Amino acid sequence: MATVLLFRCQAAEADLDAAARALERAGLDVEGVSAAPEPVVTASRVVTRRGAVLGAWAEAVERAHAELRSEGVTGLVELADVQRRPQVRTASAAAAVTP
Repeated sequence: MATVLLFRCQAAEADLDAAARALERAGLDVEGVSAAPEPVVTASRVVTRRGAVLGAWAEAVERAHAELRSEGVTGLVELADVQRRPQVRTASAAAAVTP
């Protein structure tokens, strides 16, 4: 089982595509983009090191905000949930450093 951080990024409807690109560049796996009932991009990140959840969360939010700023997008990135899922190979898992 892997720990997966689920993120939510609220942005203006016109900025959803740019927000999704920014989150991908920040190392998150975009899981969905929805304009209704509110404009939001959902994304995830697999945490590969035991006990590294807090650090992974802080790094992901910091990188996401930096990438959003570089796209000129004003958005709010927040942790939506922490889940345990069967281990799957994702872009964020491939990019993660394991000890």
